Amino acid sequence: MFRRLARAKNTAPGPDGLRYQDLRRLDVGSRVTSIIYDRYLRERRMPPSWKTSRTVLLHKKGSREDITNWRPISLGICIGKLYAAVLADRHMRWSVRKGRVSTLHGRRNPAIAIKAGVKQRCPLSPTVSNLVIELVVRAAEREAEVHGVDLTTKKISILAYADDLVLMGHNEEALQRLLDRIGQRTSAAELAFNPAKCATLHLDFPSASPVREMRFVVQGMS
Repeated sequence: MFRRLARAKNTAPGPDGLRYQDLRRLDVGSRVTSIIYDRYLRERRMPPSWKTSRTVLLHKKGSREDITNWRPISLGICIGKLYAAVLADRHMRWSVRKGRVSTLHGRRNPAIAIKAGVKQRCPLSPTVSNLVIELVVRAAEREAEVHGVDLTTKKISILAYADDLVLMGHNEEALQRLLDRIGQRTSAAELAFNPAKCATLHLDFPSASPVREMRFVVQGMS
């Protein structure tokens, strides 16, 4: 934990107004903070204030009157973010060891409860997200020999970069089977695709019309 705190950057403070430099100054060696973390870890709980954050809007470009030119940034409490970062490090080491992941200022608004997805800027979020997406990736990879496409010396059924996924099937039926299988895994994890943000590309070079419009069903929606 001390090493994590030592390399933490002094980002904007959360609702309590404290920065990482304050934690380093007030608790030299992080002894008191470690005792607090150990207790909450044993009791499997944390203070409600550690789960809250303040969201501010940062102007990106263009007219300040256009809301799409502003980016929301979530500012959490540093001691809570540090606790999540320590847990994230432990989870990642465990996940890699067990083979669970591939080695791959504005106006305040009312509080919004997070009921799905992961918390913005929380150190735990990338690890949790990777663990869930890994389930989807492995489900598609198990179908590669049957439904995938031939690339070099092996068949490929999925490409993944962060949270962007590309499914690859050797024909229309194969791709729909992959979508069905992925849909089952994501539904079990209480995740939902947004068909409006999905797209397909059909290539059939021997035919007179190599690119054709196709329609697929994703989690019961087309």
